[in-house]
Amino acid sequence: MKPSDLGNLCRLLVSADLVEKHILPFLNEDQTKKVIIPNQERNGLKVWVRDVDTASMHRLVFKKWSSSKSYIFNDGWTKQFVRRRGLVEGDEIGLYWDSDLSMLHFSVLCRAAAAGQD
Repeated sequence: MKPSDLGNLCRLLVSADLVEKHILPFLNEDQTKKVIIPNQERNGLKVWVRDVDTASMHRLVFKKWSSSKSYIFNDGWTKQFVRRRGLVEGDEIGLYWDSDLSMLHFSVLCRAAAAGQD
């Protein structure tokens, strides 16, 4: 995790190359439009996210970030994942798009080493 994913921006930033390789090819045309062309009426794609580690379900909004070529998950990211799971800079997470269920799976793969540990 990077500081920008944990702070007051309230979103998880995912690079375009990862999204375009591992998520977009598995969305239908309507879903893809909601992600790529968000607007006032259609502000991103609402997706279910299953936290594999806690077996809990959460809802986020997935969309292309207009000021960059990246994609974001927001509308609950900080509360539902950062705070609830105690994510910190350096934690490594995994995301997997389940095309059969049209949902994302989330897991904390590796926790950052605590400061002062050798």
